[in-house]
Amino acid sequence: MRGRRLVLGYDGGCGACSALAQRIEEAVGERLEVRSLYDPQVEHWREEALGKDAPWAPTLIEVSGDKARAWTGVWMGAALARRLGPAATWRVMQALGELGGSSRTSEFAAQPAGGLTRGQFLKGVGGAAVGMSLLFGTSKLASLASATTTEMPKSLGYEEIMGEGLIGAARAMVHRQDVANVMDAGLVDKLQTGNIIRQCQNGNCITVINCGNCQVSRNNGEFSFSGDCVAIKAARHELEDGNRATAISYAILNSNRVAVYYEYDKPLVHPKTGVQTHTEATLYRVENKKLRLEKGSSNHRAWALRREGEYSAQLACNDTRCNGPCDIVYSSDTCISIDWGCAFNQCRSCTLTCFGGLVLCAGCIVLICGYGVANQCCTRGPGCMGCGFCQ
Repeated sequence: MRGRRLVLGYDGGCGACSALAQRIEEAVGERLEVRSLYDPQVEHWREEALGKDAPWAPTLIEVSGDKARAWTGVWMGAALARRLGPAATWRVMQALGELGGSSRTSEFAAQPAGGLTRGQFLKGVGGAAVGMSLLFGTSKLASLASATTTEMPKSLGYEEIMGEGLIGAARAMVHRQDVANVMDAGLVDKLQTGNIIRQCQNGNCITVINCGNCQVSRNNGEFSFSGDCVAIKAARHELEDGNRATAISYAILNSNRVAVYYEYDKPLVHPKTGVQTHTEATLYRVENKKLRLEKGSSNHRAWALRREGEYSAQLACNDTRCNGPCDIVYSSDTCISIDWGCAFNQCRSCTLTCFGGLVLCAGCIVLICGYGVANQCCTRGPGCMGCGFCQ
């Protein structure tokens, strides 16, 4: 017996498992074996690792000696990437998609989440996206057209900002007042002066600013980081109302936080209040199952987020006026947390990046698919946002 076994427990019948096993062997050889969730040995391993109430979902099991570990959902994809590497994991996703989602591929293709740019996806993105959906326990990707919330416009498409344009945007936008309101001042200074590190792994490239002893290495097909590293991404979005937005995200890897900043060509009008937003920034804490909002700022004013005392009041919400005769303080149902599983499935454009870890993944999702995620994946709570500008 091998020292370590990797087993993919699949919730299909015998025929499905046999077909999937053949595809997996073609994709990654003998590094991963496929067995049915109904297999008694798989049931034993799942109960040992996850308990009697283990979710009935595809499960990655690692068996070493007489001990078993197991992952489902979001963590399963990350664990698979750590053990097989992003390229092999991508092939596994394609195999899953070909088997489990061939009848739904056209449906997914008709529901783009955030738009696709040239060269962004490998030829087999459809199958891999379906595979991600199967792994994360969601039968289909969310459709922006079915959004019940109108607080965010739809993004009709985007173009990622690369190279020197990305670095220039990161240096410039970190000094915007809204970014300063959600990010530590010391980090802002380091982002302005830190040297740039670029790394690529199996087609997945990252750009990192060294904010203090940052080192990026590649190990077993994935990126690893030490020191103070901040990964940056930027994009230009075309919005459904003819507006355009420039967005940039800062994935602060050592603190599991992500800041994202949006700057609109024309003011974004809030559908409930009529208040105009010119710029906005948010800071999220990356947790196991959610992205949780910690700070927010718009139109150069910090939000006072009120949620059972969890957030400090940065602005007096009982004020009715700000500085100008047309400025108002307005309340809003703030997106206080984002569900991971929903966000993964909403944002297939970030599939490759997400193999690099949750913080990198979060930085991609809030940048590329922020509009769709806000409409589909948010838990909303009370908040008092900053001063807006009446029309």
